[in-house]
Amino acid sequence: MEHRLWELMEQESLREVRNGPLIKTFLAVASGISIDLYIAEEATWATLLLIRTGSKEHNIKLCRRARELGMKLHASGKGIETELCQPLRIDSEEQVFATLGLPFVAPEGRG
Repeated sequence: MEHRLWELMEQESLREVRNGPLIKTFLAVASGISIDLYIAEEATWATLLLIRTGSKEHNIKLCRRARELGMKLHASGKGIETELCQPLRIDSEEQVFATLGLPFVAPEGRG
């Protein structure tokens, strides 16, 4: 996939706007649409997916709930840490909700 992105940049179809370690932002030149590419590791995939498919308000509720339990849910999608700053292994969005003691909410309900 990375190869295809660079091909599109060479063809001037995409223009790189930001090249951070976790988020890369491109601009589709013809349409003006902004494209964010998030970089995840296997251990952070589920929380990154959860954060990026929820509304800001929903994400704030999840982060608040994690704090109530003495944990930290990183808004960047980097995962969940215990009160001792140890990362938890999270394999699915459903597991994030279970870890926080909440019922699962599908992406379309995360308003």
